[in-house]
Amino acid sequence: MDKYTIKQAANILDVSKSTIRRRIKSGELKASKEQGPYGEQYFIYDEDLDQPVVENNIIEFKNINKPIDKNELIDTLKKAVIERDEELVEKVSNSIDDKLERQKSAIKKHNQALIDEQQETIKSLVDEIKELKELQQRTLFDKIKDFFT
Repeated sequence: MDKYTIKQAANILDVSKSTIRRRIKSGELKASKEQGPYGEQYFIYDEDLDQPVVENNIIEFKNINKPIDKNELIDTLKKAVIERDEELVEKVSNSIDDKLERQKSAIKKHNQALIDEQQETIKSLVDEIKELKELQQRTLFDKIKDFFT
């Protein structure tokens, strides 16, 4: 099993050294830190270079000196499609959850406004009933007195 430095891997994949470092940091490319002639450095094994890289929903195939197994390619493509679909489902799900939460809040505010309005109407009606009862309970003498005053 061969291993390559960042510079060698960049040449093999026809990308910059910073792209290789970024892919190592993001976990897209496996690398191990080992002792080299100038101290510790990253090494990438050839089996890790043979894996297609999925970046921004684009599969980048590397320059490969040996044929890729058909089933391995199909599995990689399936994995990329499934990951993309999972991200889309997650986005849509979060969007729906947000909209439902906003609707729920709006309905709650609307219901509270209706309840407040109904309570105000009930209070007003109760006050009117009290006034009517008071008028009804007044004596005939009080009514005649109010009529002439």
